[in-house]
Formats: sequence, C-alpha cells, structure tokens
Amino acid sequence: MVTVKNLTIGSGMPKICVPIMGTTKESLLQELSMLEDYDLVEWRADFFEGNRVEMSKILTDFLGDVPLLLTFRTVAEGGNGWISSDAFLELAAHASYDILDVEMCFGEVKAAISLAHERQKTVLLSNHDFEKTPSSYLMKGRIQRMAALGADICKLAVMPKTPEDVLALLQATAEAKKLLDKPLVTIAMGELGFLTRVAGGTFGSAMTFASGTGPSAPGQASVSEMRMLMKYFAGKG
Repeated sequence: MVTVKNLTIGSGMPKICVPIMGTTKESLLQELSMLEDYDLVEWRADFFEGNRVEMSKILTDFLGDVPLLLTFRTVAEGGNGWISSDAFLELAAHASYDILDVEMCFGEVKAAISLAHERQKTVLLSNHDFEKTPSSYLMKGRIQRMAALGADICKLAVMPKTPEDVLALLQATAEAKKLLDKPLVTIAMGELGFLTRVAGGTFGSAMTFASGTGPSAPGQASVSEMRMLMKYFAGKG
C-alpha cells in the first residue's frame, strides 16, 4: 500500500484517477471545477502551453487534500509532446505534485526517481504499448523491472487485439501481485479491454482512470459509470 495525503492506494476498491488536459490555466481550472467523485487527479502536462512549475502550484493549491499525479506523456508512449531529459528533471525537482509519473523508457529514469524520492514524493513508473499486448510472461517481467528500479507504483497499459490479450494482461497482473509488495496499475486499452478498467481490482490493479471532460486514452468511461460498474463487479452494487 502507498498512502498519499489522505488516500491509500492498494487498499480497498481501486482508486479512480481523472486526467485533466487543458492547454491553458483557465481551461484547466474549468475542467477541475466540473469534476466530482474522483479520488485523485492526473495533470497531463504534455498538453499545457505555459509555465508548468507555476501551474503545478496552482493545481495543488486548488486540490487541497486530493493528490495530484503529474504526468508528461511523450509521443513515444501515446502522449502529446516531447521533453528533454534536463527539462523533465527540472520539472521533477521544482514542480508541485504528490505523485510523479516517470516513463520506464526515460533515459534518466533512475535520476528522476531519486529526485522525486528526495522530495518525499511518490513515483509511478509507467510503460505503455499502443500497438500490441506482449505475452503474459513479458508483461510480468516489465512490472518486476519497474519495481526493481524503485517505483512506488507500477503502471502497465497495453493494446489488446483479441480476448486472449485481455486475459494475458489480467494473468500478468495476478501473478505480479503475488510477487511484489507495491501497488499495480494495469490496463488493457480500447473497447476490448474495458473489462480491465472496471474489474481489474479483482486481479490486483489498485487504480483505474476515468474521463472527466474527455478521455485521455481509448476506452475510458465517465467517473460515475466507472464507480457504478466497479461496485457491481466487486459485488457491492
């Protein structure tokens, strides 16, 4: 389990994270004002066009006790921008956030993790494959690699092409959960993988993503839909 502010990730129902993707201060604050019933917020800083350090402080002040996950998703992993290693490390060192998303393929991954940990921040190490679903064995290996690198939370998202791909992701999640003492976040994207977003907790996934004013990845449902379906699959609906 990982506790961030008043939120414990890895205990109870999977936590619902809502991405915000505005390009300006005004659009981001408008997005936040329209959200409800979420557990934490992911700021997709790759969409933002202004000073990210200043904006991060505005967002954390606005959210108060709600954790902020700071993400700069690169084009290589399905995101909206590119950032140099030095610029990302500057962001990690000076921005205001509670959880920092670090892509496993980032060239200075260990340095970014160390910077965040020095600031007593939580690190979510992530890996996205928008083309395919690797074998269950390879996916489990990637999750184990994230844990070995020092991740506090391990996130893996893949694109399924068949129902068997979805089963492979769930199998990898269940097996990794038995081996590791860290929260896992695993997602099969798109319509075919929707089951993993609402029933992933049964297999060991500790967080899911839901759309606020718009989805940040294929297959996201609204927060209210996600909350209702998660309770149903957990036998509490």
